[in-house]
Amino acid sequence: MAIDIGPAVPEAPETRKRYRRLRAFNIAVGVLLAAETLAMLLASNDLALPVTASYLRADPVAVTVATLPEVVFSLRIGPAVAFFLALAAIDHLLVASFGVHRWYERGYPAAATTRGGSSTRSARR
Repeated sequence: MAIDIGPAVPEAPETRKRYRRLRAFNIAVGVLLAAETLAMLLASNDLALPVTASYLRADPVAVTVATLPEVVFSLRIGPAVAFFLALAAIDHLLVASFGVHRWYERGYPAAATTRGGSSTRSARR
């Protein structure tokens, strides 16, 4: 029993060239983001912002003075930004990996590979 995995990648030379450039671009951006992750971790300091919460201590109707917020935890900004950059690097490198990029090419809309890059939505207008 065969499993249909979608249409094959178009074999036009310009399409293959475009996919090679896209893959190289994804690899370059992924490596750049990984380098930025390391730079952010090395350059980060102890700057942390508090995350607070306010809890009602009595009957809400009887409360006349606002309750003071309590610090739940502090979020270090440098590692948080580095984590976001690492997620972006993983995404780009995953899309460029051997197994995934072929799957991505098969599922990429044919309308986006046309010369103008117009989609079917903009063609209907």
